Amino acid sequence: MSDSSHQNDSINNTQKNWKKPGILFVEDDVMLAESVSRSLRVFGGFNVYHAKTVNEAYLLAERYPTTRFVILDIGLPYDDKETSIGDYEIAGFSLLRDFQTLLPKARIYIKSAPRFSDDKINFMKNFKNIVRYGSGYNVDDIMLKAKIVYSDGEMKPFIFIVHGHNHDAKNELVRLLRDELNIGEPIVLQNEPNKGEAVIEKLEKYGEKADLVFALLTPDDYASGSMRARQNVIFEIGYFCGFFGRKSGRIILLHKAGAEIPSDMGGLLTINITNGVSAAKEDIIRELSGWWA
Repeated sequence: MSDSSHQNDSINNTQKNWKKPGILFVEDDVMLAESVSRSLRVFGGFNVYHAKTVNEAYLLAERYPTTRFVILDIGLPYDDKETSIGDYEIAGFSLLRDFQTLLPKARIYIKSAPRFSDDKINFMKNFKNIVRYGSGYNVDDIMLKAKIVYSDGEMKPFIFIVHGHNHDAKNELVRLLRDELNIGEPIVLQNEPNKGEAVIEKLEKYGEKADLVFALLTPDDYASGSMRARQNVIFEIGYFCGFFGRKSGRIILLHKAGAEIPSDMGGLLTINITNGVSAAKEDIIRELSGWWA
């Protein structure tokens, strides 16, 4: 083969790689980053741009401004010089904040350590473009979320519906999500096969797949002089608050007048569906647009 043929092949391969969706991976553990990056390249078909310091991350964000998915280890050094643990945290939080301007369309998958204080954890959960927060890297989860982000609506998110006895509201929500908004079949626990599993096991199994949760707070039970949602609904809301974080923006309460809202849920996003789910369609669309176009 001639040199010109080799050169053309190289150009073609470069062009193909350029068209691949890119992931900016910010992780100072080089061996860990290479292992995860290899899986994302081989099995996910992504280009992965690795930065091991905050300064390198800034450079790559400027070089690849169309990047729409970021994996971020929040504990990072500014540069290759010796850095204290305290400075690691400050650097990572600064980068997270600056990504809102540098890569405003990007979704951020955060890896963090359990040593962080509650105020720092809450700081991270305040950003709506964070698609996951937790320790470690789940490569399958990363690939799925990155593909959803880059699919421009062709791939469907996993939406979990928590509900009580008001099946009309549940069915109305399913029709809205599946048929009108065309974002896939939501997960309704009672519709999934039991396969010998207890309810809590099914909740864990299907709940961990969820990208977003709608919880229907409808007046189903009478207790202590007032109407309230079913106890399974309250429990599952608490479960997902622990799983996602209360400030993640990934738990949306759909509240019907007459159902008591526990005071501890006062900080959760709530949409009024007293006049029906369809009447709240625009509010629901507005919240979904924060995650998917």
